[in-house]
Amino acid sequence: MPSLTIHTNIHLEGFDTAGLMKEASALVAKALGKSEAYVMVRLEAQSKLIFGGSDDPAAFVELISLGLPEEAPAQITPLLCTFLSGKLNIAPERVYLNFPIVPRSHFGWNNKTFG
Repeated sequence: MPSLTIHTNIHLEGFDTAGLMKEASALVAKALGKSEAYVMVRLEAQSKLIFGGSDDPAAFVELISLGLPEEAPAQITPLLCTFLSGKLNIAPERVYLNFPIVPRSHFGWNNKTFG
């Protein structure tokens, strides 16, 4: 049930956002070793976002994945930073990533929770 949310202050009119999201979905599935069938990606472009007092391209990324191994954030962070840098020209030092720990009983899908 991985869920990736990307908030960015970039305007993406005319950009292939569906293609970007599909690539992000495949990246997350591969990085976590999970089926892409359960990966959800949400892209929030044109977010009101200031980082370090500047409105230069920046992103706040959140990845929720039940049972995320302790070492996974350290392994996934450079993958997502490289992805955002290559696809959206967002410098890695202008990206914050959050990997919240969510109890299985607090995440629902298909009329039930995972708990």
